[in-house]
Amino acid sequence: MRHDTILIVDDEAELVELIAAAMKKYFAKVVTATDGLKAKEILLAERPNFIVTDVNMPGLSGLDLIQAARTEGVETLAIIMTGGADRDTAIDALRLGVSDFIEKPFDMGELAVRIERAIVISKKEDQINSLKSQSGPDDLAIQERKRVGLIRAVNRRERKKTA
Repeated sequence: MRHDTILIVDDEAELVELIAAAMKKYFAKVVTATDGLKAKEILLAERPNFIVTDVNMPGLSGLDLIQAARTEGVETLAIIMTGGADRDTAIDALRLGVSDFIEKPFDMGELAVRIERAIVISKKEDQINSLKSQSGPDDLAIQERKRVGLIRAVNRRERKKTA
């Protein structure tokens, strides 16, 4: 499945190139940056629907980049790459709506699986929210059970792929 645009950000240029090459088969457009400030410029110009960013970078952190997306109204999913995130970073990322974390070093296949999972879950949540707006209160509990079941099914599928 091909998606629109992904922004890949890390201060390690070689890693950015590797990820970009791997993501070209999944995204119609791959844009990159090696620092947070350049990434913010690209974010505002391109409005990507997915961001993969390192947490710690010169100029602007990955979390600050995600915050800028939220502030500017850029609807995007995000995965944070980290060499080892602490608890506070994880909590901050969750508050910003980050879809997932991936610890360096990682396998490109694992990154692709996590991106696909985030997109599938996001689309299903959009469908559920649409149904909620059309439903009465009794239907909401049923929809919530379906949402939880869907998330569990996606997680089981991912575990089978990585096993």
